[in-house]
Amino acid sequence: MSFRFSTGVFLFCIAVALGVSANTFKSGRNRAAFPNDVTSTPAYKIAQLDRKTCLSELERRQISYQLAGESPGVRTPVRLKGPLGRVRFITGASGADREHLPWEVLDCRLVLALDEWTQTLDAHDVSEVVFSSGWRPAIKAVSDGVDGKRHSGALALDVHAFRLRSGGELVVERDFHGKLDSPVCGPDAPLPAPNTPEARELRSIVCSSAEMRLFQSILTPNYDVHHVNHFHFEVTPNVRWFILS
Repeated sequence: MSFRFSTGVFLFCIAVALGVSANTFKSGRNRAAFPNDVTSTPAYKIAQLDRKTCLSELERRQISYQLAGESPGVRTPVRLKGPLGRVRFITGASGADREHLPWEVLDCRLVLALDEWTQTLDAHDVSEVVFSSGWRPAIKAVSDGVDGKRHSGALALDVHAFRLRSGGELVVERDFHGKLDSPVCGPDAPLPAPNTPEARELRSIVCSSAEMRLFQSILTPNYDVHHVNHFHFEVTPNVRWFILS
């Protein structure tokens, strides 16, 4: 089984401009697109995987992981034990602490999406993705046997920085220079202010990632004040929309 698709197929925030039939809903900070071919997207296919199939795909890709302990709300909780391709996903915690930190628990489906994402990250010279949380068990109570959503289901990753192979790093809070409630990609997106190379590169990463249709939801500092210091990448089962804001 493989979910690898070439980039540049579809940028949902300008779906109509690209000639793909889709309805777009825009209300405040939310900009959602409902593409007619949603069931053929890698995001949709990955999000529907059951535990057995997802773990089999991790094995087929030779991804280094271990099953996490009891993680209420998480369908298939795992911890990464190595890089995905050439990209490491890290929180900055020490090796000993990482075995116990809940926010390093990721659902298997999110791991598969991140593995696909490394194609874009490689193209942008990224060697490490610094994140603060995957699973947040305290975000809300989850009944036994019920899959959580977003962070309560370990299906979302909050990314704060990208470290580059060539040296240096792109820090979302420092370098994004966005505008609240403004689109991030497409012809209506305002230029960063100030319009620095780092800000342009961060937007390029976000927009290239959106083109891959690996994540149903990508939120940036343009979304609201709670996202001022990170990007939110999310896999969402059983939906037919994509959000980039």
